[in-house]
Amino acid sequence: MPLAEKYKLGLHYGGEARPKKEWAILREADILTASYVASDHMLVENFSDVCLLFEYTQGSLTSLEYIVEHSMDETVWINEGKIEPAEPIVDTAPNHTFADDDNYGLVFPVLAKFVRVRVKGTGTLTGSSLKVTAVGVN
Repeated sequence: MPLAEKYKLGLHYGGEARPKKEWAILREADILTASYVASDHMLVENFSDVCLLFEYTQGSLTSLEYIVEHSMDETVWINEGKIEPAEPIVDTAPNHTFADDDNYGLVFPVLAKFVRVRVKGTGTLTGSSLKVTAVGVN
């Protein structure tokens, strides 16, 4: 069962029941591009934290890059943890190396009313896919 479906059904990894969470698909599963593409966004102001669930197929990519962004007005988007224009976060640390069909979550505190993510692939894009779901957590 895909990770996002577990949260949709109110289940965690062990299969035990959990309270349902508010969630939204920010990016449907689709091939990545060589340029950053912004996802849809989610209203998160009523939550203390947000979990982004990434469902990733590497295909022929070298890496996946993503930038988490926050906004108070859905117009001006601020890159998380940056005051100046952000450099992308390249997730290649040993515990976050993306492999074929890798699913993972990124949890962070709510910093504004809305959240979205910008993503791109590097290398050969053939066979790559990424779906991103946001889950509000209290």
